[in-house]
Amino acid sequence: MIVKSGADIKGVSSRMLALLMCTAAASTLILPTSAALSQTIAKDTDNSATIETVLVTAEKRVENVQNVPIAIDAVQGDQLMDKGINAADDIVKSFPNISVQGISAINDGVTIRGVGTANFHLNAQESVGQYFDEVSAPTPFTSQLGLFDLQRIEVLRGPQNTLFGRNTTGGAINYISRLPDVDAGLNGYGRITVGNYAQVNFEGAVGIPLSDTVAVRAAVMTQNRDGVFTNLDNGQKYDSISRWGGRLALEWKPSEATTVYLSGHVASSTGAPAPTRAVGLTLSDGVTPCPALTTGTNAYIGLNNCYAQTKTGTLVNVSTKNWNDVYGTAPPVGDVKDAGGALNIAHDFGGVKLTAITGIDHTSVRYANEASGTPYLQFNVNQDGTYDLYSQEIRLQSTNGGPFNWIVGGYYSYEDDDLGTLVINNSGNPVAPPLVLTTELKQTDNLGSVYASGSYDITQRLTASAGLRVSFDNRTGTIIPRVFDYTQDGTALTPQLSNNVFLDLAMARSLVANVTTPCDVGVRLCNGPGHNERQNTQKVGWNASLKYQFTANIMGYASYSRGFKAGAFDVRALAVFLGSANVPVKPETLDAYEVGLKSTLMDGHLRLNGDIFHYDWHDLQAFSATTSGGPAFLNVPLSKIDGAELDAALRLEGGWSFDANAGYLDGRITDSGGLPGVGNGAPLANVPKWTFNGTLGKDFEIGNSLFNLGMTYRFQGSENSSLNGDPGSRISQASYLDLSAGYTFGDTSQYRLVALAQNVTSTKTCMSNLYTFQAGTYECIPNEGVPLYSVSLQWTF
Repeated sequence: MIVKSGADIKGVSSRMLALLMCTAAASTLILPTSAALSQTIAKDTDNSATIETVLVTAEKRVENVQNVPIAIDAVQGDQLMDKGINAADDIVKSFPNISVQGISAINDGVTIRGVGTANFHLNAQESVGQYFDEVSAPTPFTSQLGLFDLQRIEVLRGPQNTLFGRNTTGGAINYISRLPDVDAGLNGYGRITVGNYAQVNFEGAVGIPLSDTVAVRAAVMTQNRDGVFTNLDNGQKYDSISRWGGRLALEWKPSEATTVYLSGHVASSTGAPAPTRAVGLTLSDGVTPCPALTTGTNAYIGLNNCYAQTKTGTLVNVSTKNWNDVYGTAPPVGDVKDAGGALNIAHDFGGVKLTAITGIDHTSVRYANEASGTPYLQFNVNQDGTYDLYSQEIRLQSTNGGPFNWIVGGYYSYEDDDLGTLVINNSGNPVAPPLVLTTELKQTDNLGSVYASGSYDITQRLTASAGLRVSFDNRTGTIIPRVFDYTQDGTALTPQLSNNVFLDLAMARSLVANVTTPCDVGVRLCNGPGHNERQNTQKVGWNASLKYQFTANIMGYASYSRGFKAGAFDVRALAVFLGSANVPVKPETLDAYEVGLKSTLMDGHLRLNGDIFHYDWHDLQAFSATTSGGPAFLNVPLSKIDGAELDAALRLEGGWSFDANAGYLDGRITDSGGLPGVGNGAPLANVPKWTFNGTLGKDFEIGNSLFNLGMTYRFQGSENSSLNGDPGSRISQASYLDLSAGYTFGDTSQYRLVALAQNVTSTKTCMSNLYTFQAGTYECIPNEGVPLYSVSLQWTF
């Protein structure tokens, strides 16, 4: 156990310690106490009854996941179909202490161990880094473009700033695609999926060797499904899925020592805004607070007597009887487009390997959302942005396999963004037309870093590792405010624009093109001026760990690491109008202390891993309300998270399998700094105390074919969406039950048929639940709340 000098570790609960002690006890005692079971399994000559070996590249080299002193989860590419994983937000179905913030229909921020980012603005820096073939994803939106033709997905828990750079305080998710292979011959697959709500998906890839040294691989994907929700305001469907993507990669292998990969990709996702269920604040008298606000998710299920107030003072009951009936007045826009490419060159000099990775990417985002959940316009947020990213990484690493292994490298990226937040506020003066407040940010970011990491085998059992990265982040931006009434020419004298019109940056610029009045507090018609912002930061991230191999199959580790997330400019649309200062939010840092145990027992039939950890989170970047009634970017001085995780996988004779993982989190704000909307001692947002996933499976051999049955139970404990413990932002605990059946057949097992039934119990819950300060309602972004059925057929060659 790690003891922090001068630090408070009282927050590490007895339940966490008990969980790791149980893991250690099980690992050291399970062999003698389970002798009878081991003897029974030993009679089974089928190797499929043993735990499969999982290889990962978390430390930039191929290793058995059980030998890496990091808490890692991995999903193999051929498991994605069986688990129904089509996009990044589906990953939560498989692992504990991972959740999705549900910020919008196109921006599902991932949270690992309670560390994430609840900020819908386009320039928000995420706390969990996402990487596609070692190239950093420029925005969280690209993860919504569908996952296809993947070799595996790796989820790394805890700060990963040493080898993966900034903005990985919570962890990193690596998406590793199947690459062309000159030695694989002609190969590929196709997959078609059909399901309820008119779901039709297709995915396929083909790899072709062009010569002894050159091969190509092409992959395509389409995902389509009708919306599960109906907007009662206009009959439109919400929550629809319409994605497509393609990737083309080339491998050139001029020698055994040199490999060159060149790839290009293009993808698109279009849809409607996220659905919103709402609850008003008062009873029908317009005064008495609605008691339903304290019942968590249940407040949004069915009708209630809670009323919201319109701009003119009229009270309206905004609840609906059917979970899938909602209100919304935003234009049906939720679009992401992405295109880019990567070049990966690797050469082994004999004992030292050089790798150079170049990435380019262009992403555009257009999104609208009226979060009040009412049948009338209250607070419509339109976002319009483009991102252009260039990145270059060069590293050297040892390959001699001796007691000392090392990596040194450098990284540079240049980002050029044009981002706009355009808010149509209709919640103010009932006489005036809706007010439009827009902020445009033209931003460039130059990031450079150098890093080094190494491990040394002190003895045959004990290994010490350490890593360090120094980063320089130079960010400049020009922020341009604009304010005008919601009319064609920026005055109150002409007809208003239709609610179905998406207000983008080009339109906002044109509507006030002839306006010369500078923006100031309370000015209703103004244009600029732009003001320049600059933020230069230098941060250091590191990791130090000890790994001890108790036996050939039992390994323990202890680590201390520091991660950081970059700062960001304040692009709130209300900032200028309210007189708030446009001061960049500061970077945040996180110190992580972790102890873990990994074991493979019972002759390879049982895997049992566990860990406990403590986080000190400094200057947490938060988006919260202020005393002036508007939102603000804040740095919360200090928060703490204690947690534990337990993972088990068991394979028995007769085709039985059991996989289970559990997570515990206790996150709270220990120093609010007196910030408005932040509670001292309040629980951290989006941190469920308990999570659990368990899958029971059974295989049946039928001749040369294999039939599988599976049942998965998932549990997520209650959590809050606010930073002040507001009962109205509470999300109730939820349980899910998924069923699956698979059939593998063909002369070479080249066909696989999978039937999935997800959420068969029709569990209804909120992905987020917050008070909308300008709309006078509490709003919930709901899950589908209905069973989703699908059948997939895959064929390989």
